Amino acid sequence: MKRKVMLASLCLMIPAAVVAADNWPQFRGPNAAGNSPERNLPEKFGPNENIRWKTSLPGRGLSCPVIANGKVFLTANSGMDQNRLHVLALDLATGKQLWERQFWATGQTLCHPKTCMACPTVVTDGQMVFALFATGDLVGLSADGDVKWVRSLSTEYP
Repeated sequence: MKRKVMLASLCLMIPAAVVAADNWPQFRGPNAAGNSPERNLPEKFGPNENIRWKTSLPGRGLSCPVIANGKVFLTANSGMDQNRLHVLALDLATGKQLWERQFWATGQTLCHPKTCMACPTVVTDGQMVFALFATGDLVGLSADGDVKWVRSLSTEYP
């Protein structure tokens, strides 16, 4: 249980140094390199150390946050069967929720208890945000939260 809380907390805490950094638009950052050109970053952080803000998610979320143009994008899922999918945008400087969009899962939601349907990390080009859930649901939204399209890959490609 303690490990689950810690994993969930890591996705909710934004290190203060990241607020000053450039865009981090995908898993492992720019060019998927997994490193940052930033200097003098904190060597450790925790619940009360080197944290600018914290926020709660509307359910479980294990995806990594991505950053573009002052916004943090991430996913979560909720519901007894993990069948409610969420995409959120937060203000990078304050952590205030800018928008949230919800979708019903169209694919299978059974999974190992240590993971969830909102495990894949979103990707953005700064204009669009793309979220693929473990259910096979794929959504494309504008950076302002307008739903551009929704696809059910498990339905289209059974």
